[in-house]
Amino acid sequence: MTAPSSRNTRSIPRPPGAAALAPVFLAALLLHACADDPTDPPLPPAASRILVEPDSVVLDTIGAGATLTATVIDTEGDTIDDATVTWASADREIATVDTAGTVTAVGFGQTRISARYDTLTGVAAVEVARTFTDREILEMFYEATGGGDWNENTNWLSDRPLSQWAGIETDAEGKVSGISLPRNNITGNIPPELGHLANLEVLSIYGNLLAGRMPPELGMLTSLRELSLSANLLSGPIPAELGSLVGVVSVHLSDNQLSGAIPSELGQLESLEVLWLFDNGLSGRLPAALGNLASLREMSISGNRLEGPLPPEIGNLDSLRRLSLHSNSLGGALPAEVGQLGKLEVLWLGGNGITGPLPAELGNLGALKQLDLRNNQVNGSIPPELRIIS
Repeated sequence: MTAPSSRNTRSIPRPPGAAALAPVFLAALLLHACADDPTDPPLPPAASRILVEPDSVVLDTIGAGATLTATVIDTEGDTIDDATVTWASADREIATVDTAGTVTAVGFGQTRISARYDTLTGVAAVEVARTFTDREILEMFYEATGGGDWNENTNWLSDRPLSQWAGIETDAEGKVSGISLPRNNITGNIPPELGHLANLEVLSIYGNLLAGRMPPELGMLTSLRELSLSANLLSGPIPAELGSLVGVVSVHLSDNQLSGAIPSELGQLESLEVLWLFDNGLSGRLPAALGNLASLREMSISGNRLEGPLPPEIGNLDSLRRLSLHSNSLGGALPAEVGQLGKLEVLWLGGNGITGPLPAELGNLGALKQLDLRNNQVNGSIPPELRIIS
């Protein structure tokens, strides 16, 4: 059998342009393969939020400045390092901000500074607060509280040294260290500027006709040791900001018209020895945080609307000698931890809804001299050790 002749061999014709299309086809295959390659890096996580720090700034004079930082954080909680934000001020007549986040005070008041990235915005509050001299603050107090009708206002608004103004004490620097004007026919509201008396140690204006709410700015009086505002017409809640008065020894707010819950922040007053809140309209539970007041010797919160059981943390008040909570709506069983108050001399709990038997641990109150449990719902026997109390 002979091989076929080459003359009978026919080549398959190529379509026109096939040679030119071949490289394009191969390139398309390569691109398709690359697109399906699972080793390609994933898209980075999207931005989720902007953190502006600090989130609030107080500038004390025109021209004062502060620098804010903005951190862009993605959906995985990581920082986007190369993100650039755009800064803006909500009120350029109060404060301006440059591209680096530097804020400059140009007027008194409050505004917001924003940092924007894509559709996200982070903000910081900015306050430009005017600073006052002690003399100016006392003048504002006089005008706000009817100073012209006070019983005693000798030398007030005069150019005499402040130490010669009635009821005012000053320190060696001439700064106001004490205001003592009890029973002086003082009316009106306490001006918030009073909180700027940085050296004030005594604020005693009890027995007057002060009304309205206690300004939260009183919490700025970090040198204060005595706060006495009892027997006025103050209303509204006790400002939580009073928890910043870490050096205060006595707080007298009794016989007013205060309402709302006792702020747990009062448990931060590590130097507090006397707390008078009686004869108000305070409600809610006694905060467990009051058990942190290791220096407390006397706590009187009778004549309010407190409810719920006594917190067991009250047993931590090692220095307590007098506890008066009568005439409230306290309920539940008396916690056994009360028996840990080894220095307690007076325990007044009458006129509540305390239930159940008296804990045997009350017999550990060796210093107790007065115990009032009348008008409650306690039952059972009295611990033998308590029967010797006259």
